[in-house]
Amino acid sequence: MRAPTRHNPGRSQTLILAALLLVLIAGGALRLNRLNWDEYQHAHPDERHITMVAISLRWPDRLSTLLDPKRSTLNPFRSPPRDDQSVGEPRAFTYGHFPLYTMVLVARGLDLFSHPPDGGAWADYDHVNLVGRALSGLFDLATAALLFLLGRRLYDRWVGLLGAALLAFAVTHIQLSHYAAFDAIMATWVVATVYFSVRLAEEGRPRDAVAAGLCAGLAIGSLVRSAPVLLAPAAAVLYRMARAHQDAPGKAAPREVARWVQWGLLILVLALLAFALTNPYSFLESSAFLRNMEEQSAMVSGEADFPFTRQYRGTVPYLYQIEQQVKWGMGWPLGVFAFAGFAWVVGRALLRRARPGEWVMLAWVVPYFAVNGIFMVKFMRYMIIITPFLILMGAYLLVLATRWLRAYLAAIRVPAWAAYLLPGGVLLATSLYAVAFAGIYTREHTWITASRWIYEHVPDGSVLAVEHWDDELPKSLREPDMNPGAHQYRHVTLPLYEEDTPQKYEIVKQALRQADYVVIASNRLYRSIPRLPKRYPMTIRYYDLLFSGQLGFQRVATFTSRPRLLGLEIVDDDADESFTVYDHPKPIVFQKVRDLSDEEWWALLGNSWEGAIPGWTGDKERAREEERAPKKTLLLDRPVDELPVVDDFRWNRWASRSTVLAVVAWYLALAVLGAAALPLTYVLFRRLRMRGYLFARTLGLLLVGYLNWLLASLHLTQNRLFTLWLCILLVAAISYRLARREGAAFRQWLREGKGFILFGEGLFAAAYLAFVGVRILNPDLWQPWNGGEKSMEFAFLNAILKSPYFPPYDPYFAHGYMNYYYYGQYLTAVLIKLTGITPSVGFNLAVPTLFALTVVNAYTVAYNLLGKVGEDWRKGLYGGLLGPLFVAVLGNLATP
Repeated sequence: MRAPTRHNPGRSQTLILAALLLVLIAGGALRLNRLNWDEYQHAHPDERHITMVAISLRWPDRLSTLLDPKRSTLNPFRSPPRDDQSVGEPRAFTYGHFPLYTMVLVARGLDLFSHPPDGGAWADYDHVNLVGRALSGLFDLATAALLFLLGRRLYDRWVGLLGAALLAFAVTHIQLSHYAAFDAIMATWVVATVYFSVRLAEEGRPRDAVAAGLCAGLAIGSLVRSAPVLLAPAAAVLYRMARAHQDAPGKAAPREVARWVQWGLLILVLALLAFALTNPYSFLESSAFLRNMEEQSAMVSGEADFPFTRQYRGTVPYLYQIEQQVKWGMGWPLGVFAFAGFAWVVGRALLRRARPGEWVMLAWVVPYFAVNGIFMVKFMRYMIIITPFLILMGAYLLVLATRWLRAYLAAIRVPAWAAYLLPGGVLLATSLYAVAFAGIYTREHTWITASRWIYEHVPDGSVLAVEHWDDELPKSLREPDMNPGAHQYRHVTLPLYEEDTPQKYEIVKQALRQADYVVIASNRLYRSIPRLPKRYPMTIRYYDLLFSGQLGFQRVATFTSRPRLLGLEIVDDDADESFTVYDHPKPIVFQKVRDLSDEEWWALLGNSWEGAIPGWTGDKERAREEERAPKKTLLLDRPVDELPVVDDFRWNRWASRSTVLAVVAWYLALAVLGAAALPLTYVLFRRLRMRGYLFARTLGLLLVGYLNWLLASLHLTQNRLFTLWLCILLVAAISYRLARREGAAFRQWLREGKGFILFGEGLFAAAYLAFVGVRILNPDLWQPWNGGEKSMEFAFLNAILKSPYFPPYDPYFAHGYMNYYYYGQYLTAVLIKLTGITPSVGFNLAVPTLFALTVVNAYTVAYNLLGKVGEDWRKGLYGGLLGPLFVAVLGNLATP
């Protein structure tokens, strides 16, 4: 998209800033409206816990206790010591301390100037969470502003503006801005870190390095799961190092690289310092911090079996997160473009067309999504620290698509404004969905509505059956007689997450016999339990019977508050649990219409627990099935004497009888492999001096050997000399095609580098022949007093040569296959087959081969460290010899 007025950049900039201001105002209206949406019920359990910790914090009476984690009243890992205690009791706190302290400080600061309109204090239990919600909303608006700056820098101001607008209307951000749970605050610092990292990569200014380090520390101090954001400044530093190595003249390059290494270390130190200053008790009581991290790690991986994570058992990695974001977190139009834009930018990077800033952004987004996506636990909030970047990449793709569409429409003589219907439509659809969703916060919370209904319709003294691991209804309201005690209600608990057993059957039966009503606060249990059918067959049956009315209870009330606009309602009952159960759960009330007899209970649920697998999570069951399955043995599919005979490895009797001919034949075989792979080497190692010419032999041996091994392992062909030559021809054909494609450049390279080629060939030949001499002096390959594994290795080598398929047969285990690493011996067997010499001679020649390949490969590395690509090949020609000298000679002097 283009600026509305090309002739007045100043006016255009003013319009952009005005539009951004309107976006932020609209976003603020959607985030900061009715902060007390749950009317003091603390409906979010994480927020509830944070609130309880927040109100317990206070400045210590004595400064001497400030740094004592066991006595400090500012330590989130411990409750403040009571009067009868010398130390505080440990408590779990898995959130960042920086937002916690910020929330408490702001609340206490507000108390100095004002008090809540309904009484109390801003720092008390009913109000400090409202301060936290306001901070979440304000920080998320800052995220939108930072996204504008990032988009403007990476692409242009229109992409930045569109990205900020889409984020301002993104439902997942609007929802998390209504919680005092620190996710939105963390996201702000993550975006800030990436923004300053991009600036660092593009401009190389030290102040951006400082800002990136501090912001990264504050992000980690908000929630530790953002720690991988350090990859963004690391990518920026690596880019600056590469630029310094490429651009700095001569001897200045190492100094520039070293300087950027220092800046990278400074970023890490600043991040650690920011984290330490804002989370001091993570160091002062590191055992509690590490324990919390271990618990969180066990939770997200699925190793720990918490009831509130069972909803994710059996969900598909990556696809689940994408589905939830596209369907609910962003909405279909924005969600589709966000992930399509992500794929587009990743594709640009794979094609080496990405901008430096895009590489920095992807250095954070790709690893985080790759790791987070595979976790068993997939809370939607885990994605909030990469959704801004997904949205920005979606905005970039939208702008590109608009420009393409505009050019196409101009070609077919359609008005250009029609192209803007695409981004306009996505923005309009996203904003309408945002308005529909934000309406949830303008209406009464469903728990309160359900509580009012219960107080009005359920007789006093009734017994209410409620589910554990969920809130109990009715709630106590700030109105006369609006509490369970005033109506003498009694609750009985249904332990439905417990294992299905006869005892659970009796508990549920007796609870429902006592109950006059069953009150379900949300879909938390009845949606997650069916994901574990082998663990909860009885409980799943119980829910089927309850909802169908067969347990003697009839549904009398259902309360919903779904997103809706202009009479249209979006049914999101199937969304991720965390998307609905906090701000718009679906309470259901069932009234007893008759009691069931013991016979009826037994007919409906009797023995339904049989076959239930306690603790079943899916993965464990698969493990049990594998244990019950017939074990795969180490035996071959058929006896060795029934395998095809392979005897094509001793065909060269002349070389087998002559040491000189054997040495020459072996050398020529390596030369053939190197020649077959030379054009491949030329293309693959284009960023090395002389195109990594001396890697050709190693590459040829590895490629030909792997192709033959793969074919024989899949039983597509046999391990024979004929197959090896086919593999050589295949590699050579690919190389020939590449040589034809490179054409004159390849031939010119050969002509200009013939001096280096001759030097390299001489180096390989000298190393090879030198170690052949060593082997001639001691061909036994056996250390007189230390012995060795040479006899076993030689047995393996012969077995590999004679095996038609892989893995080869085991020479020490009759009719079994080799259960040991053998690939090194296999590569030696490849050369033995090609040369046709006897295995005992080939076994000896393998040692000088490995020595010579090590020499030329180490030389290539050292040679490239002494010069740049494109410099005269003579530079560092002799200095590179230090590499093989240290690696292959001096490094082995102490070896017996």
